[in-house]
Formats: sequence, C-alpha cells, structure tokens
Amino acid sequence: MTKRTTRGISLLLACLMLLTLLPGAALARPAVDLGTPNMGLLTQTLGQPIGLHGFEHFTADPDEIVNISVQFVTPPAVAQRLAYDGPVLLSDSVFESRALEAHDAFREQLGVQLLGRASLEIYSEHHSLFNGVFMRVPAGMIEEIAALDEVFSVSPAQRIYTT
Repeated sequence: MTKRTTRGISLLLACLMLLTLLPGAALARPAVDLGTPNMGLLTQTLGQPIGLHGFEHFTADPDEIVNISVQFVTPPAVAQRLAYDGPVLLSDSVFESRALEAHDAFREQLGVQLLGRASLEIYSEHHSLFNGVFMRVPAGMIEEIAALDEVFSVSPAQRIYTT
C-alpha cells in the first residue's frame, strides 16, 4: 500500500470512529470554551470520562474475543492544534507527540500482566482525529480497560458497510 492510501484509510477509520461516538459526545462537555461549534466533538475528552459506552445490550461469554475501540482522555493531535492559542507557533509534530504520549501511558497502565495475555491484541492505533486504539480482547477484560486513567471511553468496534 502506498503512504497516501494508508493515510486515507486511517482518516476514514478515524471519521467512522467519531461517528460511532456521537452519543458519547452528548454526555461529555469540554472543560474549555473554544468558540467553535465543531470543536466540542474533537475535545469531548476534556470532560468527564464516560467509561463503557454502547454495551447496554451486550451479552458475551467473559472468554469470548470481542473488538473494542478505546478512546483516550488526551485529545487527538488535530484538536490540540486547533485549540492551541499560545504566543509561539508550534509545529504539528509537537501536537502529534503529545497525542502519542497517551498511547505510551495507556500501554503502561494496561501493564505487563494484561499485555502478556495471548488473547489481547491492539490491532490499530490512531492519534490525528481520534486518539485511541482498536483492540481484540476477552469480553471479561472490557471493564478493566475502561477503568484505566488514560481511557475516556470504551465502545464496541463496529464495521460500517456502505452500499
């Protein structure tokens, strides 16, 4: 795959992820007023973490492997850049680094004992428009993951098909 195709797929996945989290956006309020109506969605993680979302009718054996999306408390790089109003211009790499630090914090919080489980897999990571990961985990681990400090929300990862 070319770099452009990979970026396009990543952008599409991030947009789809944001669409699946729209109900969660109604529950969370940004801690700062950025003055732009659309910034609320990008900065929703500045509000109170919502934890588990979308599992209301979820029934699975605790050992069943499920796909989940984990959104981090740290806002995505684009939201950080748009919200920044400091006196000095910063490069995009500064905001990307800050967003990626959340990935390191998440892995640290997840801990060796959880990452060492054969049935746990992080299969996709994002930091631009959506800051978080997509994972395959045993259903019994979902609540443990949602309780981590860097986690804003955990929801079922759903594939969206168009016709």
